[in-house]
Amino acid sequence: NRRARTTLARYLIIYFLAHMSEIPEGLPPHAQRAFKGEIWEIWQWEQVQFDGSIKTYERAIRTDSVTAIPLVGDRILIQHQEQPFRGSFISLPGGFREADDPLDDAKRELLEESGYASERWVHYLSWSPPASKLIWKNHFYIAHDCKKIQEMIPDPGEKITLVFIDFDTFLLMADNPTWRHRDLVPTLLRARYEPDKRRALEEALFG
Repeated sequence: NRRARTTLARYLIIYFLAHMSEIPEGLPPHAQRAFKGEIWEIWQWEQVQFDGSIKTYERAIRTDSVTAIPLVGDRILIQHQEQPFRGSFISLPGGFREADDPLDDAKRELLEESGYASERWVHYLSWSPPASKLIWKNHFYIAHDCKKIQEMIPDPGEKITLVFIDFDTFLLMADNPTWRHRDLVPTLLRARYEPDKRRALEEALFG
């Protein structure tokens, strides 16, 4: 009856308001977490289709990442890295976001993975997969005028060799199949083939 429907609606409103703060951005308010691991979460919800049928939708959520683009003089610091599961690859220093401010994590990762530190950091971009079933961001920061202040402290599952490359070699990373940062590839390719994009990236790094 009408009274029962009104009562149910009130309970649903109270329930949604109580759980709204737990729902990640980009998901409907009635989504529920089906799985939680160390890095990944799977969320599911029922969605009404155009014909009135109901289908279960789901999205994966991954812990956000941070990445540092460190500058040492006129060189860019990159890593030749090896990990037990991933094997060998090339990357910039970075890792998982753990702090409220991702910049704090970028500073920590750079220091631990290279021994270098910077007093001048600039947020370059935060990238998310477009139109994806994955909710995740990678926060890129440029670390200017880096200085070595300690020895690196890699994790037990990391073997890291530091390499210092020039700007043109950095742009060529887009062609390297072991380059980990596929999210940075469009930026590197545009800088290679579009003079205005090259100037803009050079200005951001060395200006």
